[in-house]
Amino acid sequence: MILAGDAAGHVLATSGGGIPLAVVAGRIAGQSAIDHLQSGTPLQEYLSRIGQEFGRELDRSVQIRKMVDVAMRSDRLINALFAALSPEQMKSVMRAQIPSPLRSRHWADGDRSDKE
Repeated sequence: MILAGDAAGHVLATSGGGIPLAVVAGRIAGQSAIDHLQSGTPLQEYLSRIGQEFGRELDRSVQIRKMVDVAMRSDRLINALFAALSPEQMKSVMRAQIPSPLRSRHWADGDRSDKE
């Protein structure tokens, strides 16, 4: 069985958005099923393909959500967060992209997929 979309947890923790991820996952699931039936490729390959396609985004969205959850416990922290980010940067956070004011060495791995 291959799960995709909400059923597989392909939802950004920052926004609850998942339709674009579900579309991509559905395409990968279909191709994985074809590969399995035609050439015996293990279905586990689907998970690898998903990880390569948007696994980092899913992981980051969980990390961002945890940071925001901590900030929400304190008016002072949440006010500082809102003061540090422009509206466009807040949109980036919702899309699981780390704006530069929030980036740390933890994300300094050379990945340039985060747009400010």
